[in-house]
Amino acid sequence: MPPRMNGVVKAKNFKQTFSRMVKDLKPEYPILITIIAFAVLAAVLTIVSPIILNDFLNLLTPEFDPSTHLLINNDLLSLENGRIIINWLTVGKYFGIIIGIYVCSAILMWLAEFLSVNVAAKYSYQMRDRIQNKINKLPLSYFDNIPYGDTLSVGTNDVDNISRNLQNIISQSCQSVTLFLGTLIAMLVTEYRLALVALASLPITILIVVFVAKFSQKQFNTYRKELGVLNGKIEEDYAGYKIINYLIKKKML
Repeated sequence: MPPRMNGVVKAKNFKQTFSRMVKDLKPEYPILITIIAFAVLAAVLTIVSPIILNDFLNLLTPEFDPSTHLLINNDLLSLENGRIIINWLTVGKYFGIIIGIYVCSAILMWLAEFLSVNVAAKYSYQMRDRIQNKINKLPLSYFDNIPYGDTLSVGTNDVDNISRNLQNIISQSCQSVTLFLGTLIAMLVTEYRLALVALASLPITILIVVFVAKFSQKQFNTYRKELGVLNGKIEEDYAGYKIINYLIKKKML
């Protein structure tokens, strides 16, 4: 097992570790492609819905002819006998399309999350099985030099973190990239000046995120270190439960 530094396992070779993970996930490639497709489609539908809503609101705004000052008819509003008539069939059609898009987007994202959870769970099971086989082959001197809480954390908390992060990377990363690029294109097409104003604040946001990430990483390192100590304490207390219970009854502890 790689040495722990400040309670966090450092990969000796990131490229080799990443390549091994990609190789381990090779049997899941068809499911991964399906997850990516679902996530991208969900993001596209999320982008399309505001565009359709914008078209509906534009139709809802009355537009008059400058020369005659009369209402210009559209699919939603019309002028009959001096009265503005609303085409409720068109209203229902737009609402139906918008609600249908949101529902389809939610279903696709749920399917992507569901499949990614299964892939991450299978991978974490494989990792725990490998860790168990590795521990069975370790010499006794290893357990004399390495705290038991650290070994326990590798097989429980570290694997859980890898599983959660893998799940997020598989489903949310593809959706986030698609959503960002699609939203940027839609903003530039709709109103490029407002898009430039939004982009102007992006460097400040990135700096804040980087600062918070560096600060939180130190806190996370401390948390992982203390968690290893806590796991070791719990395991020792649980393993010696009968002895501790006996000492408590005899009022010796």
